Amino acid sequence: MPIKFYIKTDFCTGVLEDVAMDNRDVTMEIKETGDNSIDIIMSFFTSNFSITNENCDNSSGYTPDVSPMFLQGSISSTKLTISNSDNQVLGIFNFTTDLMEGTWDDSWCMLYCQNVYTKTNQLKLTLQH
Repeated sequence: MPIKFYIKTDFCTGVLEDVAMDNRDVTMEIKETGDNSIDIIMSFFTSNFSITNENCDNSSGYTPDVSPMFLQGSISSTKLTISNSDNQVLGIFNFTTDLMEGTWDDSWCMLYCQNVYTKTNQLKLTLQH
């Protein structure tokens, strides 16, 4: 089921603000690597990209995320914290045996800054065997 991701950049006005959105079908392959730690391969397909900010003419300045993403996670009770290789926390999820839901929030800057995020607890995944 596609999940709506929101995109902020500072490309259009010099201020980090919402500029676009897309839908993503997300899959996470999770492999245990040690006590309470895991490796994650997060793959996604995007659809319905649209610029939502009238200050952005033909471009939002968004540099698309690369799929797959290779991430790490740590588990504490029923909580999973996902981070990248720089130890930046990208998502915090609650999970049960078959369900996982949480919030995604990935920010970075190079020439321009961008932030890709979901609304609170809108990233929902179901265990598949």
